[in-house]
Amino acid sequence: MEASLDAKIRRGEHVKAAEEYTRKYWRDTTADEMRAFLAILIVMGNNKRPSYKSYWTTDSIIQMEGFRTIMSRDRFLNLLRFLHVSNNETAVPRGQPGYDRCQKIRPVIDICVSQWQDAFNIEKQVAIDEGMIGFKGHVFMRQYMPKKPTKWGLKAWILASSQTGFVSNWKLYTGKEGDRAEERLGQKVVTDLMEISPQGHECYCDNFFTCYELLQDLERRGIGCCGTVKSNRKSNPPEIKTFIAKRGAAVLKALSPIFKRCGNTLAVGWFDGL
Repeated sequence: MEASLDAKIRRGEHVKAAEEYTRKYWRDTTADEMRAFLAILIVMGNNKRPSYKSYWTTDSIIQMEGFRTIMSRDRFLNLLRFLHVSNNETAVPRGQPGYDRCQKIRPVIDICVSQWQDAFNIEKQVAIDEGMIGFKGHVFMRQYMPKKPTKWGLKAWILASSQTGFVSNWKLYTGKEGDRAEERLGQKVVTDLMEISPQGHECYCDNFFTCYELLQDLERRGIGCCGTVKSNRKSNPPEIKTFIAKRGAAVLKALSPIFKRCGNTLAVGWFDGL
């Protein structure tokens, strides 16, 4: 039976194989069993192995007996094969207003973020950055970033505590809309993630996100912001642009540091001789 299913899958007959397996072997699951299934997935993230089946090995040196006492290998693979968390009947079709590229996993994302925020009140100082989820499968949201340690995968925007690293808000990047990249993407990411932060918080980010417009927007909401800035930002003060344009180390060192203030916003240019 299994051999015939594998042969159908290799021929691309996934739907037929799934229906045949369901008729023969499937049994309904329960809430307790799904909690155990999710717990196993979490433990797998802390103990990475080359395949799912290797977690149920009976080798006396590398076996994990706890997994076998919770759930059999075949039952785990069955649940994984048919795992589905969204309602196709209420999903907005592609191309229609309100369509969500992440609708297949949106319920899980919303539940996780809500639980993170309920479990911990994030400190005053927060940091925002991007992170890569390693993945080489076929999905249109996959990114290739050659300068990152994880070069292939899904990109996510993360708001976390600067002190503990606890994640309080998280968004998956679903790619550009249409044929053009979104303008001021970094600014939009920060403002969206900081929606949960009350007045008095301080945000720290790198030069992908920082711009004068972002600082002004956050100031109006009572939130401070500090970060490095790209040299070619249009909103950079002219004095800072001139300072950056003088590439000679001796000239930069002689002028460093240079300051420019506009209201409560302070721009600083300096020469790092190290």
